[in-house]
Amino acid sequence: MTMRKLRFRQFTLQILLALILLLSAIYLYVDSSSNVTANDIAKVAAVNKSNSSKINKSNVPTIGSFKFGMFSDEPFVGKDEKKIDAKLNIVGWFVHWNESMQSNKLKNACSFGYVPEITWETWVRAKGVDGNSNILNEIVDGKYDKKINDDIDSISKSCTDKTVLIRLNHEMETAPNEPNRYYPWQGNPEMYIKAWKHIVNISRKKNKNIKYIWSPNRGNMYTSLYYPGEKNVDFVGLTLNHHGEIEHEFTTFQSFYEPNKTVIESFNKPIIISETAFTDTGNPADKAAWIDSMFSYVQSNKKITAVVWFNSVKAMRYDTSPESIQAFKDNLKQINTGGK
Repeated sequence: MTMRKLRFRQFTLQILLALILLLSAIYLYVDSSSNVTANDIAKVAAVNKSNSSKINKSNVPTIGSFKFGMFSDEPFVGKDEKKIDAKLNIVGWFVHWNESMQSNKLKNACSFGYVPEITWETWVRAKGVDGNSNILNEIVDGKYDKKINDDIDSISKSCTDKTVLIRLNHEMETAPNEPNRYYPWQGNPEMYIKAWKHIVNISRKKNKNIKYIWSPNRGNMYTSLYYPGEKNVDFVGLTLNHHGEIEHEFTTFQSFYEPNKTVIESFNKPIIISETAFTDTGNPADKAAWIDSMFSYVQSNKKITAVVWFNSVKAMRYDTSPESIQAFKDNLKQINTGGK
């Protein structure tokens, strides 16, 4: 083999190796639906060299250290972070009972140190509302133990020693035997608690880094009936999605939160506003003002450790107007710089 041929072969191998590394970085970071830039790829290499466990630990909500997150339909949140000019601490999404826990979202969130907030729902949403009203009994009877174990194993495989938040069977607080239930885990507090404990007991034995958010929609007269006990709950959550036509009287976040405050704070757990948003009114200033009021209030109430913005409905997204994006930018900059 001549020297020229040898050099050409070495050069070819170097090119192939570079392409393999590039494609591997893209696969780990985003899927085919995302826009990949050179900066994104560089970030992959940098993060993979860093200790993502330390990053994850610093993003875990704690009393006195406010965290911010968003729900995302994409496995890559870099585009959203660029819009708000801030890093997210938490990335949220939904997993239904007929879906696998394993996903690119889970891999990417844990690879880059975000804290996943997984809303884990024991129903099938492929064809609308699941009519299986017996699901809680079946969970308690062990019918789904293999699924529960497999899903917890998937989290452990993707996230190893990193903290993962699970919001299990949220918005449960209906009257006992309520005929007009939306979720199959509503209306039976006794079985709700038994099923919750069954899932959490399996989870605690397999992975102590998984933390559970017990998250009602409101703090009403029925909420406490569904509480599964101090040892089975790590955070208390709350849904506060502001639908203008329904919650029009709540002009600030504080006015929306405080009717729930007595019940929600009575459990003496750190609180995560685990799903919140504001529906556009047609006047961008209304949404921007509500966002300002949200950040102002949660920083004054130290029991609230995190807010996760709900992006799964178009009119509720954070980026519906330049004004709402700017409100997030301004508030997150103030938080991240200590108000300077």
